[in-house]
Amino acid sequence: MPATAGSAPAPAFHDEVDTPALILDKAKLTRNIREMADFAAVAAGVTLSVFVEVNIGMDRCGVEPGEPALALARQIAAADGLVFCGLQAYEGHLQNLELFEERRARTEVQARKALAAKEYIEAAGLRVDNVSGCGTGTHTITGRSPG
Repeated sequence: MPATAGSAPAPAFHDEVDTPALILDKAKLTRNIREMADFAAVAAGVTLSVFVEVNIGMDRCGVEPGEPALALARQIAAADGLVFCGLQAYEGHLQNLELFEERRARTEVQARKALAAKEYIEAAGLRVDNVSGCGTGTHTITGRSPG
């Protein structure tokens, strides 16, 4: 965003950081969380709400439920300039299953994994205010899931 007369200059980005929305490489989570916090707290003077993406079966991105998700949530919660606000649990691999009953059954299994991840993190003392997920093909199922 360009600076305008009387406004503060746009924040300078560094290294791989192109935008405030960072994609966290699993191999560099600690470094990227630190960079995200540095950007938020130091460079921009803002607080970023951060979701932890949990792999509930798509096997494309996200950390595994349980201890890996908790460890990442703790790193985020401990970082200045960041707020852990919840979990992202997208079941994209189920969106186009043709048989509704199969899609419903498999989506319910994935929703239970997301809920279990939420409960695990909360049992360790961190609040999980949001669990986000679903898509066009599963919104009528995921939207009715508990938690």
